[in-house]
Amino acid sequence: MSLNNLQKAFKDAATSQKTKSFLSRYLPYETEESQERFAIYQNNIMANLAGVLASTFPVCEKLVGEDFFRHKAYKFIKDNLPKKAALFYYGEDFVNYFDAIGRENKYAYWGEVAAYEWAQQCCYYGIDAETLSRQDLASFDETSFGKLIVRLAPAVQLVKTSYNIQNIIDVVTEKSCVNEDDFQITKTHDHYLFYPTEIKVEVNKVDKLFFKVLQTLQDTPCSFETLAAMFAGQEDEAVFASFITVLFDRKILIRM
Repeated sequence: MSLNNLQKAFKDAATSQKTKSFLSRYLPYETEESQERFAIYQNNIMANLAGVLASTFPVCEKLVGEDFFRHKAYKFIKDNLPKKAALFYYGEDFVNYFDAIGRENKYAYWGEVAAYEWAQQCCYYGIDAETLSRQDLASFDETSFGKLIVRLAPAVQLVKTSYNIQNIIDVVTEKSCVNEDDFQITKTHDHYLFYPTEIKVEVNKVDKLFFKVLQTLQDTPCSFETLAAMFAGQEDEAVFASFITVLFDRKILIRM
């Protein structure tokens, strides 16, 4: 057997139920001893992946406590091994998993905290793209600007929440001066825009209309004429101008 095939067999055995057949073929000494030795590698894999999840979802871990989080993370890992070599992509399915755990424990907002943290992760490690800036905006005349086809940059993330998630995160991470005894979990309808800057991920709340149009831009390339039509029902024409300013100031658009 080639080294490549041996390594693949080792990986499969360490991350699946194929351990017994692997050990009987490659470690033919006492079965119990071989299992104990091989368990060292399996435990290291589980611990490292749990560490990845804890690094990606630090607020979630602090919210429920390290022991509880690690216990649930281990159960998740057994059925959800990484599909990509880059581990910063590991965790997307954990959002729904953590949401289900929260609902089981009567904490429906847990999943939204996880979704918030996952959006930050995706934004931070998102694909780089050449975005349009305010300087680019000044280079278009009215006709060419209206027909310009754009969409959101790949790294940009959008999240809608039903609870006061930002306040919850601030309290959990002790960024808020609110007394925890007085703090209340409240129903809201917040919309968040996550976009990368040179040094970090910025998070802004946006209103419902802005969010709806951003969703359109995330899913489908649009012209500015099409976007303007979405604001046609607004009494104040400055609303669309404000939206355009946000798009170019935040550098979140790519030209198609």
